[in-house]
Amino acid sequence: MEVEELIELQRKGQQSTIIDSLQDLDSKDPQYYPKFCELIIAFYNTSSWDEMCLLLGRNEDIPPPYSYLSQHLKIMAKQITGDPSPSDRDILPDLDTMEPESYSPLESRYLGYALRFEYDKQKSLSPQRDHIYELQKRLVNPLFIADEFEGQRYRDRWYRKEFEGIIEYAEMAVERLIEKEYYQLAIEFQTHIHLARRPIAKGDPDVIEQILTEMDRVIEFAQHVSPNASAYSSTIEHKSRFLGILNRFDEAVEFLKKMIPQMDSSYSRYLRNEDEMFGRLYYWNKRWDLAIQHYEKAKTENNPVIKVAGILTSLAQCYYYRGDTLKAVTVIEELSEDRFRSWSGAYRQSLAFYLMRSGRYIDAERRYRDLIELIKDKEVPKPVLDQYLENLMYYIMILLELGDGEQVGMWKEEMDRILKADDLHKSTHLIQIEGITEGILKANGSRARDKVQALEIFEGLYSEIGGNEEFRRIIMTQYCDLLLLELEKFGEEEVLQLVEKVVHDILTLGKAQGSHTLQVQALLLQAKLMTVRSEYENVEQLFQDALRVSGSNPVLSTLVKQEEENFIQQLADLKTLVDKSSSLKERIEKQGIKEYFKMAKQQMVELGEM
Repeated sequence: MEVEELIELQRKGQQSTIIDSLQDLDSKDPQYYPKFCELIIAFYNTSSWDEMCLLLGRNEDIPPPYSYLSQHLKIMAKQITGDPSPSDRDILPDLDTMEPESYSPLESRYLGYALRFEYDKQKSLSPQRDHIYELQKRLVNPLFIADEFEGQRYRDRWYRKEFEGIIEYAEMAVERLIEKEYYQLAIEFQTHIHLARRPIAKGDPDVIEQILTEMDRVIEFAQHVSPNASAYSSTIEHKSRFLGILNRFDEAVEFLKKMIPQMDSSYSRYLRNEDEMFGRLYYWNKRWDLAIQHYEKAKTENNPVIKVAGILTSLAQCYYYRGDTLKAVTVIEELSEDRFRSWSGAYRQSLAFYLMRSGRYIDAERRYRDLIELIKDKEVPKPVLDQYLENLMYYIMILLELGDGEQVGMWKEEMDRILKADDLHKSTHLIQIEGITEGILKANGSRARDKVQALEIFEGLYSEIGGNEEFRRIIMTQYCDLLLLELEKFGEEEVLQLVEKVVHDILTLGKAQGSHTLQVQALLLQAKLMTVRSEYENVEQLFQDALRVSGSNPVLSTLVKQEEENFIQQLADLKTLVDKSSSLKERIEKQGIKEYFKMAKQQMVELGEM
């Protein structure tokens, strides 16, 4: 029985028949090991972990590079099914001497898979990842057949982010692959086309329509081949996501409802259960309540550990953006269970972040310290440099909250040591990390000049804001805080107008993120600013908008009601101030805007909502 027939049986869920039929594969055939690798990849793509273990157990003497891939998948399958890892040794023991170019294009395909798995397996701060990363860059692209496709040029373009060139090359490759009826590879190249087009879309509806067409083509190709469930499932889920971006949400829901019954058992198993799929759709579209509803059901289903870990991670993010940070901590703490040990890195980082946002600074300090001390005074691997410095930035912010100036100085020196390296290319992410850290340190300084310098730093970051959404949140709120300080001190119309613009941008960011907390903060601050301008008739509507955004969150809704009550009680006095032609500075002092901003943030932190 040929491997194509075995894969077709696997696609139909007849795994036991495959195991029994392995003797039909001729081990002397030069194509035996490539065929065997295709079969175990098919098992991997459909998450058939138990059967993968059985299959790999029947083939112990596999030569390199196929053995690298099979050993990786064996360890992964054992971990996911809850069995002890069969080996802790290096899967690629000869990394120092490996020459990827020495392998044939076919061997390179499987070496590429092995390197990818090895890269993911390494601890997040392991220097080994740098070496693997460089090997991946040198590796001839594993997606092409023989020498007729310029795989190395394609891969170089990808690393240089030359997306237009990638699309042009990949479109040519797809046509040639279809002529040869290599639909499996055509799926992968077509998937790369819409992945390459996404960074240049920038919300352009016409480009997104092109991506949707390309996704339909991937789904069409999938009907011709044995399952490439990874590309297939990703395409189905991302098509629903892009329909949501185009405000065709009902169409996205109907599309998923249509596709789920059409999938056979292997696809369904890979694609997660229905609740998880709809949870992801609602998550992508910032509909947190519905996403939570589906994820809570999905996590109780009988799923492999790797799926449950992903569900819990997404569920925690939903609670965080909805404003329930304490609940996010509770959910992410479930990943501390022993069955999730392979997720320990992501778990520790997420938990540290949510603890910080919930105001549990002592617990967060310990978690972040554990993360960054793994690599202090060592050479930071390039693939994790950004993440290490981001953790260090949050750690310094926490130390400031705890008043530990000595530790702040020590860790700032550690950050400077890395950022001042001659060979370091500073990405936008690193520039923001450096600026945010410096700005917050200045904002917490005791001298008036420090506050002025902090305002200048955040003004610069704000003028070029972009990228990481959490950084945008920090930059906007810090800048607003400093502007309010200046407004209260000088009471200038120009500063008031700038504050109004920044608050409007915070509200826009809150809507884009689906962050209930940010939106409520911005709406209540807008209400304060309108009372300063004596536009009382619009204030009540802002309170109603804030209450609507608060939804079922008791902390946020209580805060809104308190502010509305305070406004009603102060309304007569506010009108008296205006009648006496009070200055802008007097009205600002009467409103206590700066104190309100601090009070609101502190109240939500104490109750775990920031």
